[in-house]
Amino acid sequence: MKNVGILVVILLVLGGIAYFVVNSSDSTVDSDLTKDFFAVDSASITKIEMNSVANGDVILSKESGTWMLTKPVNYKADTSRVYSLLKEAKSIKVINPEVSSNPTKHAKFNVDDSLGTSVKLYSANGLAAEYVIGKRTNGGIFIRQPNSDVTILTSTFNSFAFAQKAEQFRDKVICKLESESITGYEVTSPIGKITVEKADSLWFVSGERKKEKRTEANGNFINTWNTRFGNFYTSKFKDETSGADFSKPEILIKVTTTSGEKSVAAVLDLEDKNFFQVKYSDSEQIFLVSKGVIDSFAKPYEDLKKIEEKK
Repeated sequence: MKNVGILVVILLVLGGIAYFVVNSSDSTVDSDLTKDFFAVDSASITKIEMNSVANGDVILSKESGTWMLTKPVNYKADTSRVYSLLKEAKSIKVINPEVSSNPTKHAKFNVDDSLGTSVKLYSANGLAAEYVIGKRTNGGIFIRQPNSDVTILTSTFNSFAFAQKAEQFRDKVICKLESESITGYEVTSPIGKITVEKADSLWFVSGERKKEKRTEANGNFINTWNTRFGNFYTSKFKDETSGADFSKPEILIKVTTTSGEKSVAAVLDLEDKNFFQVKYSDSEQIFLVSKGVIDSFAKPYEDLKKIEEKK
């Protein structure tokens, strides 16, 4: 009986060791999977492809160090949005490597072709990562790799950053002019022509009428113009031929800088009268800029004069 008891103890010890080894091995696999499954060196990524039924094809490519939107149109990309994509891609961690392996449940998790967002990341060595982003849940986000039936649960990340139309990735900045470089304005609008020029540290304004003689301008008002041109951006883009006659703009803004003259030609958009169609200098791109922004330059002489202090 004593020998039997010893044998039982030995078997229990061996069983415990086996259980510990097996479970330790499983734990190691899960840990590695969570750590490395979507490891992406964001600095090495040179192209991002996204596709969904709702937003169509969007391709971003790094060309000579500059991120460009190359599909559906060719235009400079908003680098802040590109870096946001790369940051989100790098942050993805797997929580559950197999929520389901049933392909009929792909639609349930929005990881099928009709509901999900397909993402491909490329480096100089080729395809670096590929997956379909599905729906969000309280525990994270569902993802599936192409050619796999397995639905994966990942940590929560900003999946909406990938589910955007191409226009959202276009650089909306029309121009950025340093305030110190601006030396004058000439604004022609339905209310007349106004000239603003800088002399030393003061601004002066004059009009085309005899009584609108050169006088000191309201510096605060002109600084507002300078600020607008410091980060002059568009609300939307208009890529198709508009039929607008930019040779006869409703409002023409000429900006004189230390490096030359820039111009903004604005024609009211007939489809949406809350916007002006705008062309900037030699660019052929048509921008849609808020009517309020353009109208802020079409001010009469009296409004631009320095406000006399009451004695």
